[in-house]
Amino acid sequence: SPDTYFNYLTEHKDVLYLNDAEIATLKQIMPFFYIVMASLAFIEVCRFLLLGKVREKLIRFDSASQRIAVSERSERSSKKSSRSGSSRSKKGSNRSNLTEPLIDAEKGGVDDEDEDY
Repeated sequence: SPDTYFNYLTEHKDVLYLNDAEIATLKQIMPFFYIVMASLAFIEVCRFLLLGKVREKLIRFDSASQRIAVSERSERSSKKSSRSGSSRSKKGSNRSNLTEPLIDAEKGGVDDEDEDY
C-alpha cells in the first residue's frame, strides 16, 4: 500500500534528504504515476496482440511464397525438360546448364603433369 511507502519516507526523511513538502508533492503525483503505468501496460498489451497478428500474417505469406516458388520451379523445370529433351550430357549429369564446372569431368581432378604449383 502507498501509505507504507510514505510512512517510510517520513520516518527516514533526514537520511533521504527530504522534507514534508517534497513528501506531500510525491503523494499528490501518485495518481499521475498510476495513470502513466496503466497506459504503458495497455500499450504493451496492444503491442503484444498486434505483433501476434503480424507474425501470423507473415508466416502465412511466407508459406504461400514458398509454395508459389516451388510450383514455379517445377513448371519451369518441366517446360525446360520438355523443350531441351536430350540436351543433358552423355553421362546423365544433373548439373545446371547455367554454371560452368570448375574442374573438367574428363580430367577427374589434378593431372600428374600439373603438380608444380
